[in-house]
Amino acid sequence: DTTHLNMGFSLAQGYQLVDRDCLAVLCSYGDMLIESLCKDASKGHAVTKILAFSLLSIILGADSYQNWLKHLTSKGYLKHFVESVCQDNQNLLLGLSTDNIKPLFIYEAKLSFFIQIAQTDVGANALLESGIVSRLTELTILHQLPLSTDLYQQHQLVLPAFTLLTSLMTSLGNKHVVANREVSHFVCAHSELISGILKTAPGVERTKHDYEELNVVTCLLAWQRSNQQQMVREFYKSCSI
Repeated sequence: DTTHLNMGFSLAQGYQLVDRDCLAVLCSYGDMLIESLCKDASKGHAVTKILAFSLLSIILGADSYQNWLKHLTSKGYLKHFVESVCQDNQNLLLGLSTDNIKPLFIYEAKLSFFIQIAQTDVGANALLESGIVSRLTELTILHQLPLSTDLYQQHQLVLPAFTLLTSLMTSLGNKHVVANREVSHFVCAHSELISGILKTAPGVERTKHDYEELNVVTCLLAWQRSNQQQMVREFYKSCSI
């Protein structure tokens, strides 16, 4: 057992060294590489955008000093990517109505990029300040799917959005007033969708994807309830002073 533990530890160390060395090579190209990837993610063709967001996600995950995140925020790229979710909504509505799945893959890659950023409190705050929760609240495609949308495509739309919010709440904590207010607006705006995920039609067995959606939705609602209870306790505490 000890041998297996040592091997596992060595492998983990090995992966960390590989990540560090790869990041060092990438960073050696300086701001030029960051600018190139951000421009590809903003203005490239569909495949270029997907690859750019995927590479940015990997780099941000390995960048423990968060230098790339600082560049994204200081240069306005993160704000631009967040604002582009509004256009994604229109592209998704049009694309899914015409069996064009490219906008869906771009949306998935972009939200995976946001989810990676949300893993730290600094990244989560940067996303919140950029308006990510408001943009997700306005994402009407989540509850106004074209008739041609299949169940797996619906899963590809819903799961990343809720996963991003649960990542944000985990990093920010349940005492963050702004996050709580904005997530409450999201829950109200998509209440019908949330209700549908929580319910199961008689005689219908849940799939793996159904359980994944159920997991993130219940996590989100549990966080909301926990925060509301904390606010009530603080209110009564202030009244007793």
